[in-house]
Amino acid sequence: MKRKGFSLTELLIVIAIIGLLVSIVVPATARYAAVARRVVCASNLSHLMKLIVATQSSRRQSGLAQFAEPLFAKKEFWPGQLAAEIMHGKHESNPLFLCPDGISAFGNGAPPLLYRSGIDPNKFIPFDATEFLCASRRGVSASGESYTEYVIEENPGVQSKWDHSPCCGQPSWSTNDGIWRIYDRAEDGMRTVELIYYECYWPNELWVNGEFHWKNLASHVNEVLKFRDVITNYGYNVMASEAPTVSPDTIVLMDFNYLYVDAQAEDITLDLNDLDTARHLGKINVLYASGAVKAIGPASIYPELNPGPWTPEAD
Repeated sequence: MKRKGFSLTELLIVIAIIGLLVSIVVPATARYAAVARRVVCASNLSHLMKLIVATQSSRRQSGLAQFAEPLFAKKEFWPGQLAAEIMHGKHESNPLFLCPDGISAFGNGAPPLLYRSGIDPNKFIPFDATEFLCASRRGVSASGESYTEYVIEENPGVQSKWDHSPCCGQPSWSTNDGIWRIYDRAEDGMRTVELIYYECYWPNELWVNGEFHWKNLASHVNEVLKFRDVITNYGYNVMASEAPTVSPDTIVLMDFNYLYVDAQAEDITLDLNDLDTARHLGKINVLYASGAVKAIGPASIYPELNPGPWTPEAD
C-alpha cells in the first residue's frame, strides 16, 4: 500500500532539523560577513597609509611642506587636504575613507576651517563651539540653500555688536572677527563659506583643510569660497601628527567616532568603547606607522594603561 504523505511526527522532525541547521549556518554566515567587512576596513587603512606617505613626500619635494613638518603632516591635513590631492574632483564620499561597518560618518559636523589669529600666529580657532566661536543660528538663503552662521571673537569679553544666540556660557557675542555663513554640503560634495560681516583689521587668516586661503579678511567681506568637506569613519592620532619621526608601533589611523584621536582627552576611554569605534565584533582596526593593521580590543590601548602606542616614543 502506497503512503500518501508524511506523518505529523515526520514533518515536525524535518522542521526541527531545518531549524537546527539555520541556527548553525545563519550566525556563522553573519560572523563571516562581519569578518569580511573588517578585512575591507583594514585594506582601506593600508591604502590610506600609502597615500598619506606618498602625498606628504610629494609635498616635501615640491616645497609645499616645510622640512620641519611632521612625518604624517599636521592633523588638519586629515582627511580634507589628502582627499583634495588624490581624488581630483571626484565626489567626497570615496569608499576608501569609509568603513563598511561604520554606523555613521562624520563630515557634517565642524567644517575643516580654521581662523588663524593675526595677533598670535600659533592660535588657530576651529569652526566648532568654543569660547572664541559660536555656531549661532541656522538659516536659508534666497536661493533656498541651508546654512549655519558662525560668529568669532578671539578676545572674550569684548562688547557685543550683534544679537546672536548664547553659546559656551556667553549671553551675547561680539562679531569683530566676522560672521561666517557656511552652507550645507552640496550634491557634488562641495561646501561654501561666505564672510558676510567683518570689523577687525589685524592680519587674521582663514585656513581650509590645513592650507592657507585668505588674509586681510576685511577685504574678503561678501566673498565666497568653495571647499571639499570629506566624510570619513577614521580618526587621526593627534600625537603622531606632531612629530618629525615616529616609531613603527605608533598609532596613525584607527576606527573612531571623531575626526581626530586625542589620547589626552578626558573621555578617551569612553570614545574607545563606543560602538562607532569598536565596530568590528567589539574590536578596533588600528593602523600603525609600520603600515601594519591590527584588530584589537579597546582595553589594550587605553592611554592610561598603555600610553606607548600613542606617542612617537612608543616602545
